[in-house]
Amino acid sequence: MSVAVSTLSDRDVLAGDRLTRKSAGMFRRGMQSFRRDPVAMTALAVVVLIAAFALSANLVSRWTGFNPYENHLSHKLSGIGENGYVLGSDANGRDILTRLAYGGRISITVAFMATIAELGIGLSIGLIAGYAGGWIDSFLMRLVDLLLSIPGLPLLILITTLFQPGWVMLALVLALVSWPGDSRLIRGEALAIKNREYVDAARVVGVSPAGIVLRYVLPNVLPTMIVLASLTVPSLIIAETSLSFLGVGVQVPTPSWGNMLDDAYRFYRTNWTNVFIPGFVVFLISLALYLVGDGLRDAFDPRQSKR
Repeated sequence: MSVAVSTLSDRDVLAGDRLTRKSAGMFRRGMQSFRRDPVAMTALAVVVLIAAFALSANLVSRWTGFNPYENHLSHKLSGIGENGYVLGSDANGRDILTRLAYGGRISITVAFMATIAELGIGLSIGLIAGYAGGWIDSFLMRLVDLLLSIPGLPLLILITTLFQPGWVMLALVLALVSWPGDSRLIRGEALAIKNREYVDAARVVGVSPAGIVLRYVLPNVLPTMIVLASLTVPSLIIAETSLSFLGVGVQVPTPSWGNMLDDAYRFYRTNWTNVFIPGFVVFLISLALYLVGDGLRDAFDPRQSKR
């Protein structure tokens, strides 16, 4: 009798392996569906262009002939194309185009680092809570509820004001404040997956909890993680920009899009382009990333895949 149960369980585990491979096939089909979405692909192209511009900040500096810290007070608030400034200069005579590239590199890097850390924390907590259940799940979810009850932006302002972190630590602070919502979503996915038959069969044949999580649960939550990441990055870009604009994020003279706006808004009547240019870039990349996230969400929606 025990041999029959073992054989049946082995078959169920093999079926679970096939379902895991099927989820990988669904991932490929989702990406193919995403590539057929013209709006999402156009938005992705915009994101790639802005990211390439920011990552090539050194080349931009060589082309303009200015570095991001170089100031010429005699040429402050120059208009577009004046005095050798392609996009004008700020109130300290610094080249807007050069600082836009270097500021973008900082803002995008902070957002991506924070996203990786946030999703790493949220994924770990969500998988542990969802799979372990019991008092562990209750304790972790009550902790999540407590953190979600605290307004995010005031908490970020308080932490950054007290500790004045550099841009690397700022990414970590953003992640530590933002992970609770992600963990709740991942927990829901883990709860749904752990009750499936092939997971029960894997337990019967002695697969360890860590093996079940890595082999069966994690591959099935990866599409959700990809969509979540695409929606998290623009939120964190806006958060970093807001903190830097308020003077508690990336500190001058290190450029970021937020402190560029902080430097420029006082002179918007004299030179409105100083406010418009970094603000428009923040708006454009945030909108493009949200459209990419929408496209990924539609591509990985099971109801869409059945059509």
